[in-house]
Amino acid sequence: MGDIDKGGRRIELVLYTSPSGFLSAKAVRNMERVLAEYERTWVLFTICDVTRHPRDAEADSITFTPTLLRRYPGPRAWILGDLEDISVVTRMLRAAGIERASELPSIVSA
Repeated sequence: MGDIDKGGRRIELVLYTSPSGFLSAKAVRNMERVLAEYERTWVLFTICDVTRHPRDAEADSITFTPTLLRRYPGPRAWILGDLEDISVVTRMLRAAGIERASELPSIVSA
């Protein structure tokens, strides 16, 4: 199992985007598609527009959009591009102990 942060999450991901960027829009769609398959309780996912939050982008060393940043657990990791190859994201989620929603045991009520 992955470590758990103070907010009860196993992983924190930030997707830095540009409002006019085609690749940014594609990266958002790809992240939504991937995360829809996973247990979101353990995932803190934020989309950050660099034009609205330039200081956050600077603090996280963002120089290109779209960029996905894994803030937690460390070490930090940056993935550049539209995230079309979702296997990179799924490996990060798996490494943090996040299971696919379809793999979770079902609870049957009597």
